[in-house]
Amino acid sequence: MRNKILSEHQQKTLTSLRPDNTDIDIAVIYTRVYGDPGTLSARDMQMKLAPVFRAINNKLKKTNRIEPGELKRTYRLNTNYKG
Repeated sequence: MRNKILSEHQQKTLTSLRPDNTDIDIAVIYTRVYGDPGTLSARDMQMKLAPVFRAINNKLKKTNRIEPGELKRTYRLNTNYKG
């Protein structure tokens, strides 16, 4: 059941990530999905996006995962997930 349709926020989140495993700053992802974060901290942005990331991961093929990047406050789309 991993081929479910993504919601608007989930689709915006997924399209803000690159398929080449590039780290993307959480503020960039948040801005593309919800707009200007204003005074939100990186932690607040992560907390708001965490359920979206989880829902996307549940709907993606098993070889694709949104995961934390190598740099602090970044995320990436891992297209070679072996977990």
